[in-house]
Amino acid sequence: IGKLFYYEDVPLMRVGEELKPMDTKTFLSIIQEQEPDFSQQICEGATIDDLDDNAISVLKEKYAKKQKNSRFLTLDKYQILNDLDLVVHGKVTNAAMILLGKETALTKILPQAAVMLEYRNNESQIPFDNRKAYRQPFYIMIDELWRDIDLRKGAFQIKEGPYIFDVPYFNEEVIREAINNAIAHRDYKRSSEILIKQYPQKMIIVNAGGF
Repeated sequence: IGKLFYYEDVPLMRVGEELKPMDTKTFLSIIQEQEPDFSQQICEGATIDDLDDNAISVLKEKYAKKQKNSRFLTLDKYQILNDLDLVVHGKVTNAAMILLGKETALTKILPQAAVMLEYRNNESQIPFDNRKAYRQPFYIMIDELWRDIDLRKGAFQIKEGPYIFDVPYFNEEVIREAINNAIAHRDYKRSSEILIKQYPQKMIIVNAGGF
């Protein structure tokens, strides 16, 4: 794990029956095998008091619904955080901070765990018409972010017989999945935020370290 095969100081990889110089993507994937999962690591300086009770309530509601287990709603927050490994031996993990951390705590401890939404009226435009930063816990932020995207969501018309239907340019399920992936798979060791560029008919989502 995490070891490269070198020949004359060049890392090699197998391509079919041949050994060729390793491409950057493969090189990084092997090197990163040595790194522990950032989400499991303890968030230094964070305590349970830094977690947002409203976000925890949303987590309880969504998890109970997903597991079809209403008993989960009756558990106290300490039990929930421990059961989901968001708190380990009384210490808060990075995952807990990203999902549930208060805005003030996130700004101080994990300022890179933010999403920036920029809107431009056309794709050739460099200055943005509107820009908003989201630094709330994921369970609060994700719905607010979608609402703001939806406010500027255009639609194209499809005619079917005598009827005309409006089909939105941005499908909610697709956009939410893309944003979820950008948050879950970004490199949190880098200081830059996730950037969403929204145009009338196009959206670009950029995160640190790629997907």
